[in-house]
Amino acid sequence: MIAALLQEEQTRHETRRGEILASLKEVIANLPDNPRVKRFQGNPKAFTIRWGDLQSDWSVEHHDFRWCYNKVSEIIFASSDPAAKLHEIVKARKIVIGGRFSRYTVKLHPDVVRHLAEI
Repeated sequence: MIAALLQEEQTRHETRRGEILASLKEVIANLPDNPRVKRFQGNPKAFTIRWGDLQSDWSVEHHDFRWCYNKVSEIIFASSDPAAKLHEIVKARKIVIGGRFSRYTVKLHPDVVRHLAEI
């Protein structure tokens, strides 16, 4: 009897957790894009940006907010504690891409950090 109740409660919690994570993923995917880029029709991964808007970071990833949001989603949902991982990323203002043998760091644009912090 108690075991069945515990199993039912655990299932309910797992279902609710899944719903919350799906909502979080949708919220992240719908965060504002970089207003300084002009994306090409037919290929949303390609864009142009004015030279003057590059500031001190010329990396494509830094200015491609959509790419950043996608990578942040991948990273936090691979974590056992997505909320803590999101807070860690916002605090660090960067993400680490790659695995054991090949890794690189992407410094997040201040607007991306601000949008993520507002969640």
